[in-house]
Amino acid sequence: MCDMPSGNDVWGEVLIKHGYVKRPVAGIVTAGEFADDHPSGRYVLGMEGHVAAVIDGILYDIWDSGDEIVTDIWEDVGGERYAV
Repeated sequence: MCDMPSGNDVWGEVLIKHGYVKRPVAGIVTAGEFADDHPSGRYVLGMEGHVAAVIDGILYDIWDSGDEIVTDIWEDVGGERYAV
């Protein structure tokens, strides 16, 4: 794809291949607010220069990104499952 693996276009294509659908961001919402408002489901959140996961209302990240503004929302609608 002529881009770094961490480029938005690259990881977006990977998510599509694994059953994720891009959802619109409604207004300004932080990652923490999004997690609180989504007690079930699997999501990947894009933020400025960063990505995190929300699974069943819990924000998973390597640091506390709860105050970061969400720019992209990808929802798992039934793709492949991986052992964690």
